[in-house]
Amino acid sequence: MPTPATPADLELIDDLLVEWAATDNTKAQARYILARFAAWLAERSSHLAAATQTDCIEFLRQRRGEVKAATVVKYWSVLKAFYKVAESDVADPLGGRRSPMARIPKPAAPRYARTKAARADEFDRLVASFDRRTTIGLRNATMCSLMWRSGLRVGELPQLDLADVDLDRRRVLVADTKNDEPRRPPIWPVRSRLSVVPRSSARRDRQIISSAALLRLGASERI
Repeated sequence: MPTPATPADLELIDDLLVEWAATDNTKAQARYILARFAAWLAERSSHLAAATQTDCIEFLRQRRGEVKAATVVKYWSVLKAFYKVAESDVADPLGGRRSPMARIPKPAAPRYARTKAARADEFDRLVASFDRRTTIGLRNATMCSLMWRSGLRVGELPQLDLADVDLDRRRVLVADTKNDEPRRPPIWPVRSRLSVVPRSSARRDRQIISSAALLRLGASERI
């Protein structure tokens, strides 16, 4: 059975997280990473306040064989932030020592291919491929049109209610976001210079969204 983190380390984690983790999601993620590091240290008869630079380097090195490169960068960021706060905390949990992460460089981040946006003619062909005489076809055309106009993320779209789409003000209420902060992105008009939009009728897009609203797609009125 793996050695668990000590109660003292878990208490230290919770005390210091209050000072730099802004959201519940950030706290949960940071606590998980720090608890893993604390358990790793406990297996070596050590603890967070006594961790050395060598400990941190070895812990991150071992993670490279378990998780993706981007996740290793996240581990590094959490340890860096945690020990920066610990170094300046009035309780002085490090006993006057410098942060063990002070001289550890950030791991190389993975490089992703740049996302290529669809052209206007490609979008028109996509919408035209749906049979809008059917409920499913109209729904799919509505979803694609709304994402195209507002820049919604794929995971945000299924969470919308019909009441979240304000056609008069051309805004969408996105209550459930990746950072837990609601936002209201605009539904851009056809020839906005701020977005790449198809050369198609704004009236047609309004008909697509309005028709979907009238159909009340789904028992819970989800778009």
